[in-house]
Amino acid sequence: MNVLRFACPHCQQHIKGGPGYAGRRIVCPACGNSLVVPATPAAPASAPVKASKRIPIFIGVGVVLLGVGGYFGWALANKMQAEYKAKGRQVVRDSGGQPPGRADGSNRVGQATDSAAAGGMTQSPGQHPGAAAEGPVTATSTHVPGSATPAAAEQKELPVIAPVYTLEVKQAEIPESKANGIISGTNFVADAVRLDKTANGYVLTLWQGAGPGPGDGVQVFLRLKPNEAPTNMNLTVPSDTKPAVATPVTKNWGTRPGSPSQSRSYSMGYALRLELGNPKGNSIPGKLYLALPDTERTVIAGVFEATLPAYGLTAMQNSEDWPQWRGPLRNGLALVSPPLANSWLGEGPKLLWKAERLMNGGKATGHSSPVVVGGQVYLHGNWSGANTPGGANDAVACLSASTGSLLWRSVFPVNDEDDPTGASHSSTPCVGDGRLYVAGHKQAYCLDAKDGKLLWQQPLDARANGMSSSFAVMDGVAILTCKGFYGFEALTGQVRWHRSEDPGPGAGVFPSPACWRHEGKNYVVCPCRSVELMEPTVGEAIWKIPWLVGSWTSPTGNWRGNSTPAIVGDWMVLTQTGDVTAMEAYKMSLEGPKKLWHVAHHDSATSPLIYQGYVYTIGGGDYGKATSIRCVELQTGRVAWEQRTFPQGCSSPIAADGKIFGYLKFGKLLCMWKADPNRCTLLASTPVRSDGYSSLAFAQGHLFVRLDDGVACYDVTARGQ
Repeated sequence: MNVLRFACPHCQQHIKGGPGYAGRRIVCPACGNSLVVPATPAAPASAPVKASKRIPIFIGVGVVLLGVGGYFGWALANKMQAEYKAKGRQVVRDSGGQPPGRADGSNRVGQATDSAAAGGMTQSPGQHPGAAAEGPVTATSTHVPGSATPAAAEQKELPVIAPVYTLEVKQAEIPESKANGIISGTNFVADAVRLDKTANGYVLTLWQGAGPGPGDGVQVFLRLKPNEAPTNMNLTVPSDTKPAVATPVTKNWGTRPGSPSQSRSYSMGYALRLELGNPKGNSIPGKLYLALPDTERTVIAGVFEATLPAYGLTAMQNSEDWPQWRGPLRNGLALVSPPLANSWLGEGPKLLWKAERLMNGGKATGHSSPVVVGGQVYLHGNWSGANTPGGANDAVACLSASTGSLLWRSVFPVNDEDDPTGASHSSTPCVGDGRLYVAGHKQAYCLDAKDGKLLWQQPLDARANGMSSSFAVMDGVAILTCKGFYGFEALTGQVRWHRSEDPGPGAGVFPSPACWRHEGKNYVVCPCRSVELMEPTVGEAIWKIPWLVGSWTSPTGNWRGNSTPAIVGDWMVLTQTGDVTAMEAYKMSLEGPKKLWHVAHHDSATSPLIYQGYVYTIGGGDYGKATSIRCVELQTGRVAWEQRTFPQGCSSPIAADGKIFGYLKFGKLLCMWKADPNRCTLLASTPVRSDGYSSLAFAQGHLFVRLDDGVACYDVTARGQ
């Protein structure tokens, strides 16, 4: 068989292959650059040779010389072959056993088992674009990333296809395969892709990991005109594009166990090709080629299906907002974040503004958490000093997110002989489609988010000391937990469905609903004395599991059910407090949840946080006693670490950009931890005057803290420090 032998024009690596590759474009296995296999050179025409009588003499001398040279050449060849095989084995060891591949006409690295039969190109084993070549070695591996081996399918450590790295966007090719590549020297496969709306356009996020808290991955920020949708869009950014015109790109890496989490943004010098099609249900198809100008030759290429946010509020809502209890997905995770500071200098993060006396300077103004939507901050509370028997009213205040100035405030009489306390005003507003939904002392309200005008009001069958549940709005239904479950028509306030369930004795027995999206449909998880999965428009239970029997049994029935289930993907984690405290993880399906593990707690706990494959909890403490911060592996329930610390109240932690934020000392200390599964790493802390029972809000790199009677805004970005 004729064999083509040639050198890579970029790195001079020697390559050989069958004649079928002549004229085809391949990837150099050593440097990763694209090249065209040269055609077989034409043999030169031979000139006629005249017969000579001296030919026999020359032949005799030649035979003698060949015999001598053959003897010494055979020994030299054996020595060279032994050295060559040793080099080949060393290359395999240096590559960690990564399998080699073969190049084909579509610039892909496929299964390397047929090089001899198909005349395949040969390369050094275990190499990826950017690796140093040791010499041509025939490929002998039995599989490569993307082949149907159980280990590769489970670990997802290796790329399905190694993209061609080039900063020349015209030469960039997008393979018809799942988006994958290399990020800072680590193999990357996009486990999930999202397209979210921001204040100035959209952000495309590709990440590798169990949850949507950004793991290893990239974010591409798309600047679009107002009201312009990212459909049927073709975007090309050459590496020489000016920063003022280029699309900002951020890469995150080192988020896996044992690695320091890092982030870097690019505004120029990279090559990008992006194609987006028309939406199909709640997803949009696309193609991507992205190469970054870093020394590790970061490159991602392939096709994807980007999910669109549709969790009950406006589709394609601004993902930089914090529109409801525990954020965009009601699980404490920020979907979009600029690079945040790793420490706070001086007296803490930069204080941008502070607004006080929002509830008339009262001492029991409530424990509602702030929310941030469209440049405005909303806060629900207990308006003190009103002309009512209890001396308080339900109130909602709206502030400017940039200055803290009061934009409007709405106050509603309680008309109840009971004295409303701060605990009765713990419901956090839910804002969407220009409306605000909140549960007051014994009333449900819907307000116009622009001016606070009352749109509808409905009575609630609440306990005498009020409630703490926060509305979830999906599929046109406003859902609330309150002595069972309510479903209101979001537009009119009419009760669409109502199911009673006795919450039992004890205080704070109204946890908030959580959202689950499965196969393009919205579902709501409602906790009370049981945990139920419902279809939001009808309120009927698809399945139901007990929350206070079996391992959850409380001997006296004294329990505190403030904790909201944390849901990421199909994972659900529940915590229960009272006489018996514990945490359990379930894998969700429409047939029913499968319990995977159970971990005992030692004190009351707040809502859990699922982030980058681990579950983080901050114990509430028992009125002054010490508590624990705990990290548990999501897949197994193994306690990775536990750290005793100061009590913190009933605030739930949140996460953004590899950081976890929360309170200690009952809201008197604002803390920032590193999301580190190896150890408890406190990065920074600063004194604040939070009440210790509300939770933080996060938007565009700013933290919003509820004070005793107000709100403070801090800049926690790296630029702000």
